[in-house]
Amino acid sequence: MLQLLARQPIFNQNMEVVAYELLYRASQIEVLDDKEKTLSVINRSLSSDWSKFVGNKKVYINFSEETIVDQTALILGPERLVIEVLEDVVPTSSVLDSLRKLKAAGYVIALDDVAAKLPARELLEVADIVKVDFWLTTASEREQILKELKKYKLLLLAEKVETMEEFRQAVASKFDLFQGYFFARPDIFGFKKQSAIKIKHIEVLKMCLSNDNQLSELCFVLEANNDFMENLVKLLKSVYYGREDFTNFINLCLSLDQKELKKWVSYLILKRAGKNKSFELYKMALVRGKMIEILLCELKLYDSYSDGFLLGILSLMDVMLDYDMKELCQELGLRKEWQIAILEGNTDLGKILSIIAAFEQDELERYKMLMKDLEMDAEKMPSIYIAAVKWVETLKLEQL
Repeated sequence: MLQLLARQPIFNQNMEVVAYELLYRASQIEVLDDKEKTLSVINRSLSSDWSKFVGNKKVYINFSEETIVDQTALILGPERLVIEVLEDVVPTSSVLDSLRKLKAAGYVIALDDVAAKLPARELLEVADIVKVDFWLTTASEREQILKELKKYKLLLLAEKVETMEEFRQAVASKFDLFQGYFFARPDIFGFKKQSAIKIKHIEVLKMCLSNDNQLSELCFVLEANNDFMENLVKLLKSVYYGREDFTNFINLCLSLDQKELKKWVSYLILKRAGKNKSFELYKMALVRGKMIEILLCELKLYDSYSDGFLLGILSLMDVMLDYDMKELCQELGLRKEWQIAILEGNTDLGKILSIIAAFEQDELERYKMLMKDLEMDAEKMPSIYIAAVKWVETLKLEQL
């Protein structure tokens, strides 16, 4: 049975990624117990060169009662691993003895999915991190949980944080770490008023995406911003492995296809417009773009290939700009087929984008239905996803 690996970022209060949780994914519904899922994630990690998959960050992996007692964590070592104790683990003497030994060996211990009922005292005493589930608790319940946890020396992680408002609530409640898809959702409060700077970025992006404008026209707008041009040159040298002929905009125009250049200009415009956003958001957009490119080749939809990468980036532009997606598509004058792909998912490009989004959110039934609809080989998805993540990690985009 095909098994795949996904990652979800864990942030600090500054919206910086400090770790990833490695998550089990399956290509179709199957019955695996918790031990098999843990071993699947570990095996996938070892076979995928995880330093390229998660960079230099720590990784959280779920551990069942059996894998704790067996001390399966010793396979990976304590330097990078956080042992995440599943919520249904019973604190037997064997479990507690194993956790104490692992902690003494340098491993970090986290307790998963804490809700209204706290874990046993013995588990809290051995733990370093407690993950409080925002889906399963109310604000008042979380307040009580935090009050009771004060007696322990613990880092508090808010998990399943789905909106920026929930993130702000968690920060105000003194949580230390944060996990969920809040970083990849628009901040609805940002819709009310757009700054002059963001409006300017939208105008430049519109010019970049228009089929009527040549790069020479765009050049006049961009060359006035020396910092933008320097970052664009650095970005493309990274993408194209240090090409020395990339020294200025004119060289880029002469060396690259117009569509190829426009997609990277668009990416950089969006990145600069959303300076207050987590960098993980831009990585996510690039992973989407790369996966769409690869999938279009697999499906032999070569006519759409040049649009695929850019569509992956644009699919998150509402989050980057805190702008309603429908209004943004209209404001930018996006081609009708792009709007349908982003807003409705009814074209081949749109279905591919929906497959990737379903994979990110672990919506297995929707993922299966879309894969079947496009007659895609699910066996290829794990390598496509991992290849896209590794490609993005090699770009060293944090330096821009």
